[in-house]
Amino acid sequence: MNGAFINGTTGVMYTPAGQEHQIRLSNVQPGQSFDLDTQAILLTQFRFHCEVVPAASGSTISQSLSMSGPLAFFFSPIAGDRIAASFEALLKGLSDKGESLEVDEVAKPAPVAHDHG
Repeated sequence: MNGAFINGTTGVMYTPAGQEHQIRLSNVQPGQSFDLDTQAILLTQFRFHCEVVPAASGSTISQSLSMSGPLAFFFSPIAGDRIAASFEALLKGLSDKGESLEVDEVAKPAPVAHDHG
């Protein structure tokens, strides 16, 4: 991740198949939920909605996947469940990152670059 766990933070996702995809966080609700946006397949935008639910022994993390774009109608029914299941390692990594952060770090805004030219 290239910064705090907040809206707009970017990073790189590495899949079990050895591919890299640029990611962006959105709809971050600290301690509750977030969306992870990426384009893993040509002309198809993926949105992973991840929720954190308190449980007796910590928290439970769940996800859902939605696809949009010109080819989503094709990929969603044939690959959606398989793709969603393959991202358990990603969620584990995000979970570990979130648990390692201090509360102030989670809520701190990312630096903004300004072009003065």
